[in-house]
Amino acid sequence: MDHRRIANRSARRRLFLLTTSVAAGTPAIIETEGGLVCVIALDDLVDVVMERGPTLGEVMSTHGRQLSK
Repeated sequence: MDHRRIANRSARRRLFLLTTSVAAGTPAIIETEGGLVCVIALDDLVDVVMERGPTLGEVMSTHGRQLSK
């Protein structure tokens, strides 16, 4: 297996474990691009997974401003 397939398999495994854990009523804290999120219910997980991330232009603009300071 190449590294990409191993990484994908690992990500799917972690998502499965997180989903089953939250479905069973066990809260979890996960790290996202926006910071830490407490996942209490499946709706919270769906919100995190389906959230639209920043565009490359937005990321470059933000980091460009931080570098110029």
